[in-house]
Amino acid sequence: MMNYIMVARYGNNNSIDAYALVDTEGRIHIVKNNDLAKDIRDSRVNVANMCIKDGKLQICNGSEKNYTLLDNVTGQVVGSAKAVILSRIEIDGTLKGYVIFDANGNIRQISIEEAVGLAENKLVSNGKIRETSSGKIVQSIEGEYPRWKIETECNKVSGSLRIKILYFAQIGGTDIKYAGVIIEDEVANEMTSIAKAVKESNSRIVERVKGVSSNISKKDIEAFRLQRTGINGIYGVIETEVLGAIIKKYKAQYEVVADSIIVSNVVYDTDGVTEVVVKVDKYNYEVHGTTTKEIDNYIAEIRKLIAR
Repeated sequence: MMNYIMVARYGNNNSIDAYALVDTEGRIHIVKNNDLAKDIRDSRVNVANMCIKDGKLQICNGSEKNYTLLDNVTGQVVGSAKAVILSRIEIDGTLKGYVIFDANGNIRQISIEEAVGLAENKLVSNGKIRETSSGKIVQSIEGEYPRWKIETECNKVSGSLRIKILYFAQIGGTDIKYAGVIIEDEVANEMTSIAKAVKESNSRIVERVKGVSSNISKKDIEAFRLQRTGINGIYGVIETEVLGAIIKKYKAQYEVVADSIIVSNVVYDTDGVTEVVVKVDKYNYEVHGTTTKEIDNYIAEIRKLIAR
């Protein structure tokens, strides 16, 4: 029997259509209500925080409304996201920390103190504070947390990383080059390491863009920042070079989602913002629109990056 923990709900405020489960290997599974209820009823799976009660599928550790809700159409978080404690970390029977699925969709280990901080701020779906002789800990609301070994690191490339490329852009007159992407991976522990590289790259872009011109507004800067999408996906901009490295390292499946490759050159100056956008055919790389040498050079880089 496979062991799972439910970490999020898919639906809306009126009804839930499916649940996101994490297994002990760190993989994510999206399962429809009826299928999950049947699997639990037939003892095919064990979901630590779900059960069949009075003939219905129910959450059995914490209130349903405390678990992250994802819109089943857009994949966006409805309200606020919360962490789910997946297991206890013990050494010689003594609690040392927890493995969690955090509010950003990453699997990681945290200390007792960090878990207590999250719980005190009501950011844990399935935990409550308990006073002990050694200090505060986080305790399961009902029953006990599993002591399963949850893989927090991916020891081999899964091949399940998917990248949707939305556009490419360059800040004119600089070497700041980036791509707008959506990155998703059904292996949550692999996505955790990818997310680290993505966040570092995005932070570099944001800091460098701030220094380009005093005319860049706070709203413009915020548009560069990353957003969570779906159970553990990331939407935002990363350096073109980093995109290429991720594709290569993780053997990512990637696609340009638009009919053409969108490439823009953005110039910030005293007169405001000027943007030149061209479209590049995905198959023969024919350029449509007014181009410049700077754009042509960037297109050559992009072609090398995404050539199959």
